[in-house]
Amino acid sequence: MERRKRGLPLLLLAAVVLVGTLVLAPAASAWVVTVSANPSFKRTYHWEIEKSVSPSLVTLAQGETAAVTYSVTVKSTGFTDSDWGVSGNVHMTAGDGSITVATVGVKIQPDDIAAAITCVPPLPLNLGSSALDCGYSASLPNANPRTAEMRATTVDGGARFVQKPFDFSNATITEIDECVDVTDSMAGNLGTVCVGDAPKTFTYTRTIGPFSECGPRTVDNTARFRTNDTGATGSADASVGVTVPCVPLGSCHETVNPAGNPAVGDNGHPDDPFGGDAVPGGTSTSPGTNGNGPINPDGFYLVGGLLFSDTTPIPYPGGGFVWPSNTTVKYTEWGNSQIRITSRIGGPNSVIEWHVQAPGDMYANAPMGAAGAIFCGVPPPPF
Repeated sequence: MERRKRGLPLLLLAAVVLVGTLVLAPAASAWVVTVSANPSFKRTYHWEIEKSVSPSLVTLAQGETAAVTYSVTVKSTGFTDSDWGVSGNVHMTAGDGSITVATVGVKIQPDDIAAAITCVPPLPLNLGSSALDCGYSASLPNANPRTAEMRATTVDGGARFVQKPFDFSNATITEIDECVDVTDSMAGNLGTVCVGDAPKTFTYTRTIGPFSECGPRTVDNTARFRTNDTGATGSADASVGVTVPCVPLGSCHETVNPAGNPAVGDNGHPDDPFGGDAVPGGTSTSPGTNGNGPINPDGFYLVGGLLFSDTTPIPYPGGGFVWPSNTTVKYTEWGNSQIRITSRIGGPNSVIEWHVQAPGDMYANAPMGAAGAIFCGVPPPPF
């Protein structure tokens, strides 16, 4: 608000009493003074990040994989306001050559804080033919309502006093850390989240495994955020506990002679269930020293542990991937990319339990090319 003494005779000096202080101002002049006040402050946002995974515990056979789903949630937990201040302009005009401004000052009340002020043109300045603008600014301790009090003096001892109340209801807010960039050790860059979008959840799926060695292990994963202004960071972890049961070493050996020698003979494994004899093919496939040789281009094997078609695990029909020791299988390498396992093959006395049809060579214990892999082999046609 501006306080002025009016209605006094020309060329007289008016006595104006304000807060117990006597000030003088040129009466009936055209000395016009306007004061603006623009409050401002900073608002710094705070963030947190959470991460979870489902399932968090998995059990895998050697060479097996599992899909798990990760969720990353970023949210703002509030903000802190700081750096309150006010700035404005004192604008003076007169069109009266009798007014020469000597000083201009602004104080913020009730704190009695002196504002920094710069006037253009510099003082002293005669207002007869030029306007005066003085920019001011002051730092404040909080957002309480206040008043900017301007006091100007003239070279001949006159004075003007103008008040401008203000509060922070429509203050200029400088936002700090209003956005964060979110990254993930598995998924890479997840995106940017700002306070208007928060909370926001990112979801993605990843494959755990395969593992060639048995035993327990933990697959760790970390998500992080970094704020856009101060670079403040935060992180959250999610881990998958993986159990790879230790199973007996995989094994396999042929249990039938090649087609070129159909007579049953020694297969080199005298301790197998058939005493090292091959299992003959044909309509009667009971073990023994007499019988027909195989009549097709397939391999007959005694197997156990983990089996692979090249690098693809072959599941055991009874569940899981571990084949019981000395399981009898007929293995056919066929021109199909799928693995098919059937039972009830051979004649009524067949000891062959399963027929495995797969695209690659059969390996036991570990996949093709891995340490410990045992090549079982399939005799290629023709026989």
